[in-house]
Amino acid sequence: MPTGAYKHKAIPPDVRRKISLALKGPRSPRFKGQRIHNGYVLVYQPDNPRADKMQGYMKRAEIVMEKMIGRSLTTDELVDHKNRIRDDDHPENLRLFPNTNRHTSFHRRQGDIQPPKINRGQFKKGFDCRRFANRFPRTETTAGSSELTAEQ
Repeated sequence: MPTGAYKHKAIPPDVRRKISLALKGPRSPRFKGQRIHNGYVLVYQPDNPRADKMQGYMKRAEIVMEKMIGRSLTTDELVDHKNRIRDDDHPENLRLFPNTNRHTSFHRRQGDIQPPKINRGQFKKGFDCRRFANRFPRTETTAGSSELTAEQ
């Protein structure tokens, strides 16, 4: 409930934004230094270039990895948890991948990720196999087996 100068008025957007920014991070009465999102522990580090631009949080695993290798992570690098537990950020549980492709191919080789399955029912609606087959009429060969030829 608004108090003071805005007790019976709507708060203008610019004032609402200033109040919101004034209560972010350590200035908030509910601030505990970190929060959890999708199982990852996020730490408030607004000055880090990899931190979320709006909120100022970054994954604790990335902070631990930066300390392990002694430099900042690039935007392409990805930190992975070996035991698949997202809040276990011990150094011996983390590994660094140079990009997302290497990370995905690693897990494919391990059997963790299966390639997508395509069912016959997933073709485009209205796809007519007979119309496609008419482009390649079958011709009889001397041995009696059929052979496909492309129409010119």
